[in-house]
Amino acid sequence: MKRKMIQKTLSVVSALLMLFLSVGTAPVALAEAPFACRQADDWNDLFDRRNQYIRGWLAADGIYTVATGADKTVFLFSDTLVGRSDKNGKTQDAWMPNHTAAVLKGTLPLRSGMTFYYGSEGKRQDGYNLFGGRYWLFDGVSIGDTLYILAFEPSDQMKPLCVRLVCVPVKHGEPQWARYTVSDSIPELCAPSADGRYIYAFGQGITDCTGEDGYVYIYGFRDPLVSGESRDLIVSRIKAEDFGDFSRLTYWDGDSWCGEIGQSAGVAENVGCEMSVTRLPSGPDAGKYILVYMYATMSGRLARQLADTPYGPFSDPVFFYDAPEHGQKAANGTDTLYTYNAKAHPALSPAGELLVSYNVNSSGEQYTTDYHPRFLYLTYDEEAKKTQNKTSFLFRLRAFFEKAVDFFLRFSPSH
Repeated sequence: MKRKMIQKTLSVVSALLMLFLSVGTAPVALAEAPFACRQADDWNDLFDRRNQYIRGWLAADGIYTVATGADKTVFLFSDTLVGRSDKNGKTQDAWMPNHTAAVLKGTLPLRSGMTFYYGSEGKRQDGYNLFGGRYWLFDGVSIGDTLYILAFEPSDQMKPLCVRLVCVPVKHGEPQWARYTVSDSIPELCAPSADGRYIYAFGQGITDCTGEDGYVYIYGFRDPLVSGESRDLIVSRIKAEDFGDFSRLTYWDGDSWCGEIGQSAGVAENVGCEMSVTRLPSGPDAGKYILVYMYATMSGRLARQLADTPYGPFSDPVFFYDAPEHGQKAANGTDTLYTYNAKAHPALSPAGELLVSYNVNSSGEQYTTDYHPRFLYLTYDEEAKKTQNKTSFLFRLRAFFEKAVDFFLRFSPSH
């Protein structure tokens, strides 16, 4: 009861602040050029799970975000740490489900708006995956009243054995976790090449272009089974009303759309295992599509490429950020950190910028200070960013109130 009263008070105060500050607040001049980037400290702080004395969600990789309506965004994670942590982020009594999820109310990185789900049907039991099997979660899309998530089973060599479709009903923006279904293996989304050199796998990125051309684009990679070859981006598409019936999926062969997965042509080289393609709504490159990924999977270098269509051709890679964690010593004092799986999160991005994340990991004992996504803002429209900065003071002030009540909220089992 006390926690609900605190949250209600925070919401009322924030609403009053929004009304007060929305009048007469002058925009702040910014000197950043398009495609400059800066660290998103507010989002990084949201995933800093030190001092978690109540058992709960601690850290994860594989982060995707999907807007589900009613001002809600679903977060999808893969390998996750659940347990407790001390002031240094060292985990205690932790276990690792293969995937978990969260729902954020609103678009601000506030702990009071974030609820995590793990264990069978999201009931937070130890020893159970949210969707039953040993799946890592790819990207998802919300169509009508259903959240569709593509998930794959990894081999011992971390290659996709198969891709499945998870369907979760959505009510008022909230996934009904207990009512999920999981399909059998979908050969249209994962298959080896005829010569045995590659595995074709789709689901690592999804872009809903139904407002532009009626299609949902599903991105994947042509994963080489021969060392030294590039992991290339490949593209498929399907009408939104046909989503789930992947017999209707078509693949880009470099010239046209065809019906054979093995004819998929690479449209970008040396991409990571996860990525994103986002349509830019404004700025000098309005209407173009931006591919964001970690170059060569785990290089520590974040890259972007532009195209006029969701399927390319894409421009040459431009490196826009070097992950400072890459190659540094892990918090356990013995292992080395590595970085991977960069992507954008348009549903949570402010005007003129893309919120981008990447994962940080090490091979040894995990600390929450290491094993959580890092965030940054990539500017693509300086003028739009100036306009949205008008309300940034409100965001900072609300964040201050959030931290003031965090002492009470962080000890809730749902956080």
